[in-house]
Amino acid sequence: MHAKPGIPRPLLAVLLGLIGLGFLFLPGLAPPAEIPVIALLLGRAHPLVLHFPIVLIMLALVFELFCRFKVVERSETFIRVILILSLLSFVAAIASGYFLFASGEYSGRLMTSHFWGAAISGAAAFLTAGIYFFLPKNSGLFSLYLSGLFVSNVAIVYTGHLGGSLTHGRDFLSEYTPLLFQKPESSGPKDASEMLVYTDLIAPVLEAKCISCHNSQRAKGGLAMDSYASLFSPGESGQPSVTAGDPEKSESLKRIYLPADHPDHMPPEGKSPLSQDEIRLLRYWVQTGASDSLRLTEASKTDSIALAIENMRPVLARYQHKAEAASLNQKIIRAELESLAEKLQVIIEPDSLGEANEYSLSMKFPPAPFTNDQIQSLKPYFPYFSKLSLVSSGIDDDGLYYLGKMENLRELYLLKTGLDGSGLVHLQHLKKLEILNLSYTKTDDQSAFDLMKIPNLKTVYLYRTNVSRQVMEAIMKYKRGLILLEEEGVF
Repeated sequence: MHAKPGIPRPLLAVLLGLIGLGFLFLPGLAPPAEIPVIALLLGRAHPLVLHFPIVLIMLALVFELFCRFKVVERSETFIRVILILSLLSFVAAIASGYFLFASGEYSGRLMTSHFWGAAISGAAAFLTAGIYFFLPKNSGLFSLYLSGLFVSNVAIVYTGHLGGSLTHGRDFLSEYTPLLFQKPESSGPKDASEMLVYTDLIAPVLEAKCISCHNSQRAKGGLAMDSYASLFSPGESGQPSVTAGDPEKSESLKRIYLPADHPDHMPPEGKSPLSQDEIRLLRYWVQTGASDSLRLTEASKTDSIALAIENMRPVLARYQHKAEAASLNQKIIRAELESLAEKLQVIIEPDSLGEANEYSLSMKFPPAPFTNDQIQSLKPYFPYFSKLSLVSSGIDDDGLYYLGKMENLRELYLLKTGLDGSGLVHLQHLKKLEILNLSYTKTDDQSAFDLMKIPNLKTVYLYRTNVSRQVMEAIMKYKRGLILLEEEGVF
């Protein structure tokens, strides 16, 4: 094995190792305030180049295994070329991924995990290549090189899984897994009398055609469509996806009706467009009030809609499979959370005001010990919590670091805790947080200014805190829409 002429093998190995270790610093870098247009364009190339490192590093491992079992004859030239190409593709994929991340189109804990996975995959690949180019003939380090290839492949497969979850939804790969191990309650298509237009027809169409770009992880144009409630929230245009009773003001329908070659046409080029029957049904549903309780039998009274529904019947069984899988997933998560609630001596139950698989957590009375350690034990279930009531718990400002990772949190009640407010800065990434209760804490004027960093915060209760009235008025004047109240508030 000979390195490139003019570059000693030990030096090449060290350089590759240093580059690999450098990748591990990328996730800690804050994106620049202004992104050059060329960087934004390169970021959009990420989906085009990310497959190259996956294929090439897998090819390197497969080739080495075939050589080891004498299936093919070893070629040092071939493996060197594959390794070099894989390293170049890792650089391209990670760089373009960083630019895409810096554009702000993706965010949240899943994005952070994906970024770390990419950094670890790149580091493992470069370190492995460094070991390879350092190898003398018959070196005992060969097993370490093979192990590095294996680790690189595992890391990049997991990173790809996270990337797929970002694009297609958290449960994209595992959505149907419960159906393999547990028989669904129903054994065939639903009876028409039991079906709802939104649940059984509209939602599956949106899932198939729209949600890959318009979800809580990646709300393109500020529009999320992965829940019934989100359909009525305005996006960047100021209009919601759906305006009940008015198809002409519904952003989703306006974009669907644009010419196919229009840059704002939805779905974009390369995505499966809605069929005429799906568009007809969607328009009818919006025009009749966009209710989530409208029954299929009622909609079928209109001849054109009845025909559209009849044409869609071949896909209803597939839609039902998705609903059954979602139902089983919800049951599994609920059972796990009930077990965890018993262990922690707290109350965990479905959030009555939330979507499916959203839960609230509250303390029992008298409350059991509940500190930062207990919060950490909830980590695998962070995305499922929309409401936390930790009144009189032992959580402190360090614990707010973990709460700041509960990306779907809308309500947070921290009355009578030991907070001084220094950890409020950790809540700035909670894009859905609207209500925060800090009554009976030591939150002061300085820490209160961090409340302005929480993007969609609407109401904060500051009864018997150390925040002065002057600071409260200054914050409300600066951040329109945020109300600070000297009231105890609910919990």
